[in-house]
Amino acid sequence: MTKTPNLSEKQKMVLGVILSNLKDKKRAPSIREIQKLTEIKSTRGVLLQLEALEEAGLIDRSDKARGIKVRPFLLNTEDEEIPVKLVNEV
Repeated sequence: MTKTPNLSEKQKMVLGVILSNLKDKKRAPSIREIQKLTEIKSTRGVLLQLEALEEAGLIDRSDKARGIKVRPFLLNTEDEEIPVKLVNEV
């Protein structure tokens, strides 16, 4: 089982949105989708959270649209789960 670093609540929400989108839609969410689902006030705020997740080694980002890739261990449901509470959960 791979340990995940200590994440802030916002980082957990952003990571949760990314993982949920990958599972449900088979693609990464856009910056604006992440902003809307987490109620982060600006796209810059989302970018800061993505940078923190990248520094923590949980995601990789590219310059392409929806260019977010998560580490394989996060996609394996048998590994440690990261509990997340989405603000706009439907």
